[in-house]
Amino acid sequence: MLEQVAFARRAEDLRRAPNVLAVEPAKHTPAPMLLDRVAKRLTKRLPGVPRVIVLIGPVQYPLARALLTRHPEAELWYASRPGDDDVLARERATFVFSADDDPSVAAFQVNRELWDRLEALGVAQR
Repeated sequence: MLEQVAFARRAEDLRRAPNVLAVEPAKHTPAPMLLDRVAKRLTKRLPGVPRVIVLIGPVQYPLARALLTRHPEAELWYASRPGDDDVLARERATFVFSADDDPSVAAFQVNRELWDRLEALGVAQR
């Protein structure tokens, strides 16, 4: 499923770091009233303690919210896209960045600002 997301190339670049985990969206989205329950259950099964949660689309917000509830010390980073913006996620985010990608530029260069922040937090190194 990750390959179908516009941010896929950039996400794959970030996954090079041993401490980065990508959680792909479910193949079938549960009914809206079940989203929070499913997200809460998933947070209990994820390994480790997240330091950064990168939200790349509004459909992921229930999972991000559940992770932040379970790990309030984590930072929420929001990849903003024109026409696909989530006001609540933007307000709660520690860091908002553009999800745009330029395939003519290497992914690690497009992600330069993200790598800088990950390194500053001690989460990853290039």
